[in-house]
Amino acid sequence: LLLQRHSCWKCWTALCCAFAFAAMVDSSRQEKAYLARIAEQAGRFDDMVEAVKNFDFEVDLSAEERNLFAVAFKCAISPKRNAWRTVLELEEKEHQQGSIERLAMLRDVRATLEKEWEEICRLALKLVDRHMANACTTDESRVYFGKLRGDYYRYLSEFIIGPSRKEAAQQALTSYKLASDTAMTHLHPAHPLRLGLALNFAVFYFEILGAADRACRIAKQAFDDAMSD
Repeated sequence: LLLQRHSCWKCWTALCCAFAFAAMVDSSRQEKAYLARIAEQAGRFDDMVEAVKNFDFEVDLSAEERNLFAVAFKCAISPKRNAWRTVLELEEKEHQQGSIERLAMLRDVRATLEKEWEEICRLALKLVDRHMANACTTDESRVYFGKLRGDYYRYLSEFIIGPSRKEAAQQALTSYKLASDTAMTHLHPAHPLRLGLALNFAVFYFEILGAADRACRIAKQAFDDAMSD
């Protein structure tokens, strides 16, 4: 009888420890998500990136965590993309006016923006690849992160040149294709994620590959499928 009681006590203790550990893990996940939300609401998107970097990418992220991840990196990179376009326009203007000194200054600024832009993209891709390799357990999750992978290689393709651009464009194309195949097989035609993926894939064909006809076909097919279902 004593042995039975001792055994039951050990089982109960182990069970309590397991529940306590699970609660700590869940609490930790909630706290990390909360920190990311605070940074978002404060408009501190670099801090938001730092917060989402600490998410556990070895488990499938929740819908909220996925959204926070996407918002953090998108809002961190958007100002740099916009600034880069502005500087590029100024460069063209100064080039026409023949101002060599100002042109050199603008090129230095653009180089700095490109370095920061690439760092953000590479970090996002590193985390996406890590998550896709270890923890994407649902079709929706695979489509979501496959789309993100395509997006950030597309962003790299916007400014890098030479063989690196070709490689980034090919990676984006592969990612979008795989995500699209999964979405078309497993997601409803009117699913917001499937529609968003089709839109970004069309943008990739139009802006990066210069294939306007293909871009229009992708967008039209996604629209027709959603409306007819």
